[in-house]
Order: sequence, then C-alpha cells, then structure tokens
Amino acid sequence: MSGISRPHILLINTHDSGRFFGCYGVKTVRTPHIDGIAGEGVLFENMMAASPICSPSRGAMVTGRWPQRNGLLGLTHHGFRLNEGERHMAALFREGGYATALFHFQHVAAKEAWADVGFDAFLARSRDDEEPVYPKMARPAAEVGSAFAAYLETRDAGKPFFAQINFNETHTPFDFGGVEPERVHGVTVPPWVEPDPQAEAHFAHLQGAVQALDKGVGIVLDALRRHGLDENTVVLFATDHGLEGARDKWTCYEPGLGIAALVRWPAGGVAGARRIAAPVSNVDILPTLLDLAGLPQPDNLDGISLAPILRGEAVADPERPVFGIYHNSGIRSVRISAWKLIRNFAAEPYAEIPPATLANRKPLHPRPPVELYDLAADPHEFKNLATEHPEKVRALDRPLAEWMRAVNDPILPQ
Repeated sequence: MSGISRPHILLINTHDSGRFFGCYGVKTVRTPHIDGIAGEGVLFENMMAASPICSPSRGAMVTGRWPQRNGLLGLTHHGFRLNEGERHMAALFREGGYATALFHFQHVAAKEAWADVGFDAFLARSRDDEEPVYPKMARPAAEVGSAFAAYLETRDAGKPFFAQINFNETHTPFDFGGVEPERVHGVTVPPWVEPDPQAEAHFAHLQGAVQALDKGVGIVLDALRRHGLDENTVVLFATDHGLEGARDKWTCYEPGLGIAALVRWPAGGVAGARRIAAPVSNVDILPTLLDLAGLPQPDNLDGISLAPILRGEAVADPERPVFGIYHNSGIRSVRISAWKLIRNFAAEPYAEIPPATLANRKPLHPRPPVELYDLAADPHEFKNLATEHPEKVRALDRPLAEWMRAVNDPILPQ
C-alpha cells in the first residue's frame, strides 16, 4: 500500500439474489451499476456461501469463521446466536481506526445485542418497532442508498470509514416497495426450475426487484464519485446466498450456495474487468478486506485473504476445497474444482426430480445419503454420479470428514 492512503471499505450485501445479474450472464435484466463494478474491477465466478440461508452465510462472512465455529448455524430470528467472543468485522475495523456505520439491518445478532457488533452508527434502520411484520419494517433500496449518500455529507473526513449496506431486495415478496414485474427484455427462468407460467411470473417479479436493487446501488456509487471517494474505496458487492425459488436457497446445490462477488479498488490495483474462475468461499471476505486495509488478521480465522489474487499477484488454487452447510436439514457439501459432493446426514426425506417446480407438483423421491456431481458436464446437478464413481466419492469424503472434525460439527457423534 506504499503511496496509497488507507482505503475506505464499503461492503454491499443483498438478500436472496444469487448471481441473477447481467454480469453473470442473465440477459433479461438490466443492472448497469452492479455490472459496472465488475466492468471496472474483479468478478468471482464461483464465490460460494458458507450456507444457503441468511444468518449463517452472513455470520461466516463477517467473522471469517465457519458456522460450526462461530455458533450461528441458523437464523437469528429462530434463536441462533454467535458464540460469546466472536468478533464482527465492524469491531475489527473500528479497532483499526475506522469509523464504522451500518445501513439498514445486520441479521447476525439479536436486536438487544446490536450495540456489541462494532458499529458506531446504525443508519436507515429497519422499522422493527413501528412495523413488526415483514416486510413492512424494511426500507426500499433507493432509501437505503440515499441514507449512505447523506452519511458522506456529514462523516468525519479525518478517518477512513467501514460501511456495510444491507439491501432488503431481492427477498420475497418481490413487490416490496411498489416494485412491478419486469418483462421488457423477456424473462429468465433458471435451468433448474421448470419453466411453467408460475415460474415465469415469479422470475418476472424478481427481475423488477433486481432492477430496483440496482438503482439503490447506483445511488451509492454516484455518492462516492461526487465526493471524490470512488478511487480509494474498496467496494465489495456480495449476495448472501442463492435465489429464492426451487432447488436453490435452503439447499447445498450450486444455486443455493453460489453467490455474486464483485470487488473494485482502482487506487489499489483491483481493476481491469478480470474474472476469477476458481471456487472460493465467503468465509474469505473478512481476511481479504482486512488485508486490503493493511490491518492485522486475528489468528482464529478460517478464511484466507484473496487480496493477492485481486491485485493479480497470485492465482487462485482451483483444488482448494470449498465447504457448505445447511444445518437445519443435516446437509454438508464440499466442492473441489468441478466436482461436488453432498452428504445428506439427516435431510428432509423427499425431493423433486429436477428441474423442480415452484409448486412441488412433480413426483417426489427420497433424498439419497450421498450425491456426486460433475459440474463441468452437469452444472445444474441433475445427474447424481455417486454410484458410478465411488472412487471420487471416497476422494471427496476425506476432506469433508476432516473439515467436519476440525470445526467440531455438531452433527458428528459427541
């Protein structure tokens, strides 16, 4: 970082969006502001969430530790909590001399514990006290983006800032904030979902929500430019997990764990419209941001810094195992390069034959104890190869078992 002042850090998160953006090949949505981050920075093609539901995935991201270690195995509004002593990235940045601000919700701590997370300011907060029924307590993307723009007007210019913006979009219901379905350029129904009229209507409304989200992101990016902060701000845009549809969120299939991840920092060499194909995990986000900021890394982090990869100084290891957990259903997964193993230890007993329907109209079959997929040949995981390739099952079982033992997975016999 020689010659560069300490960067500002802006972490933008969205709800249930997967990779449903133009820069990830969805041709029927227009997301110019989100795509612009990719066009000026680095796009991870295979960033994976630690879990396919909100709180565990976000918890892994902000602590740099797997859900089994940090304790946030399920949703906070279902009673799950971070273990005592776990450190949120906001606390680490505050200790490093950053002003810290949260915009909207955080989804990793109980309401009464917000003060312990590490933020100096909570802005554009959810209206939980006024409107306890979801989604009335949430604020539209444009309002949240405008709150960030207002923050830049009054912040202490003598300190770098760490800001986390959590947009409610694209969580269902998609008509939140008055959003209308969007069909101008057609409608994309993902390949793992049966393209029936119900799916068309569902994803048309998702497209409207995605475009509302993009407008909010645009307000944020424009505010950075107006204040001359865009060159020396690390902007990391990441979704929390996969789409809300069928065979995606609530599963450890790729559409459940696969997330968008875009990083831009022109002053620090994170630029060039580059794409990283190797699988990485959102447990790597905290160590990466700390590294880019020049701050020390706690010695208990599970993730690794991707900063050298972002700067083009190193190449991502395609053979590094990337893990996933959906604790509620007893599902664990490991991906190495193009091969994916899913272990259903105590999963729900039935699932639809893919492609799945939004209304569960197809025949159900028992979920097998082991699933194996060759993602190069079968990217949507339609053909289970576990019986055909027992040697590959054994090869992937080893790192999965080692990981589960290392994190003291609660599903293992105690």
